[in-house]
Amino acid sequence: MNLTRYFNVTYLLMGLGYTALFHGVWLFSTQFEIISGTVSWYLPAGVRLAAFLLLPIYSWPLLLIAEKSTHFILFHPGGILDNTAFLSGTIGWYLVHLVLSPAVICTCVYLFRRRFSAPYIDNVSSTLATLAFGVLISVALGAVFLGRRAIELQTGIEVFLSILFDFSLGDFVGIVVLCPFLFALYKRPSIPKSHLVLYLTTIAWLVLLMLSSYAYSQQINISYQVKYLAVFPALFLSYRYDIVGSAFSCLLIGITAFVVASQSALPPIEHQFYILASCTSCLILGASINQSTLLNVKLAKKTRISKYRCKALRHWPVNWW
Repeated sequence: MNLTRYFNVTYLLMGLGYTALFHGVWLFSTQFEIISGTVSWYLPAGVRLAAFLLLPIYSWPLLLIAEKSTHFILFHPGGILDNTAFLSGTIGWYLVHLVLSPAVICTCVYLFRRRFSAPYIDNVSSTLATLAFGVLISVALGAVFLGRRAIELQTGIEVFLSILFDFSLGDFVGIVVLCPFLFALYKRPSIPKSHLVLYLTTIAWLVLLMLSSYAYSQQINISYQVKYLAVFPALFLSYRYDIVGSAFSCLLIGITAFVVASQSALPPIEHQFYILASCTSCLILGASINQSTLLNVKLAKKTRISKYRCKALRHWPVNWW
């Protein structure tokens, strides 16, 4: 077996980049915990799923080695990010992180990639399938991680299911916020200069969030208004720029919800359904616009061909027998 197919400098760099981004957004996600040490708006779930869906399958071993090595350095018993809530160091902890969770993510993603291809959000059917897959992988990994803890702590089934719901919801939020943006970058590494309105809308959106933060510092809370006004530019970008617009909208909706959550006494989970509903709407709208555009292009091409053939037939000599 040729090991260079799996272990080379390119895949090593991919693994290091993936690990840095994964743990970087993990640190941010912990600022919005729902259950202490367990559940947050888990942005790493979006990084993880996008990496395994987009990067070559041969890169997976180095992705896992890089991420798991860093995880054990940071979270092993006595590590700088260790927490008693993680129950690290047990046999179940090692089994889950070394065997079960990699097996779940690799098996599920491999089967999904056999049926669908990147960028996964370019038509309505693949978008719905990707969203459903995001829910499935969130629940599956949640069952693995939390199931181990439930067995070790002898947690009741009612409590376990309640925590699993919150955990899966947090993972799915991370997926719908980050995955579309990473998918769009995969398809279009650079945004065309003609997308001026996209830039201006994004800048205006971010300025509005900064004004909201400034107003909050002056004891004026307009976060509620900002939260729901953000739906309009999100739908506009999705309609105007299809996949790219919906990807930007999902990312900006996530940022908006994070800002609003920091200005509200409500727990982050109260904002999760807002994120899911808004992002799902934007993704379906963007996918339908992109699909419609592609169908119109194909129809226009067939029309031109038909006109050319009709014109050719008119000038074709007729033989009378």
